[in-house]
Amino acid sequence: AFDGFGTNTTLYAVATAFLRGFDGGFLPENDMTFSLGYGGGMFKDGGELDFYAPGHANGFFFGTALHIGMGQRSQLTVMAEHNGFDVNLGAHYDWAGLRVGAQYLAGNHAWPSEGQTSEYETPKFGLLASVAICPLEQGFRCKPRGMRRVEPDTVYIPPPPPDTVVIRLGADRPAVPEGVEASICLSTGQNVPIRVSAAGDTLIGSPAVPLTSLGPGLEFAGSYAGTAFWYQDREVVIFEGGDFRQSEDLFPIDCDQILRVGVYQGVPIFAVISAERPLEVIFVPVRPGLWHRYERGFQPAGAGTPE
Repeated sequence: AFDGFGTNTTLYAVATAFLRGFDGGFLPENDMTFSLGYGGGMFKDGGELDFYAPGHANGFFFGTALHIGMGQRSQLTVMAEHNGFDVNLGAHYDWAGLRVGAQYLAGNHAWPSEGQTSEYETPKFGLLASVAICPLEQGFRCKPRGMRRVEPDTVYIPPPPPDTVVIRLGADRPAVPEGVEASICLSTGQNVPIRVSAAGDTLIGSPAVPLTSLGPGLEFAGSYAGTAFWYQDREVVIFEGGDFRQSEDLFPIDCDQILRVGVYQGVPIFAVISAERPLEVIFVPVRPGLWHRYERGFQPAGAGTPE
């Protein structure tokens, strides 16, 4: 330690603000962090030292970071700070808890010249590699998340009626077994009548034919979560200020009993018509006719209590 440069005990105070970024601009969805603090010891002392005097901030330190969403599982963070003496720059990329990054430290100091021997006046480069662990998450790796977005006011527009599909069978086609009348609830909030054969095939048209025989060109209306990463990884759904988790197996539902209340990552979210806010239970369409129940604060069996 230098004479008069107290570093053994350092008291400091810091305030941090987290702000939502400007959605819809040239950057993807992003958030910002701002920090401002004041401290003694290593934050304040040492201003009389020649090699630190140009960067001395008299005890104040501050920093900022920009967090840029790069997809459902990844985030890029760019940061800058002044720690009282040094200006440090850095960036790291987080992919589902695996983090790599680089820093440029003490950038406000000149590169050493003849006669300068102190390591304190020398800029430095650094590398970062780490893994963030979340025991309650699928795969045990912490996935980066942005700040919660406020859902816009919901405007309920009746969905258009489904297109009519007329199927005609030739005389040489084998007869299809009769099916039992049923109904499936689509993510458009509309019940659609179908028939189900004894073998479990979904039959449509008149005369009825199996849906699977019509190829990939025919699909039911609506957006579904079945192929989304966040659904397959059983991630927490952050909706209207609450954390919702999957609580039951897939099940059918009657569209007449539910109402659309918002959207999560492109998938409509529904709740029981009579539900009051704050919502405790929401329903997520997984594929046509099958839904998953999500409950606020629900903990899967054996998951324990989060810290």
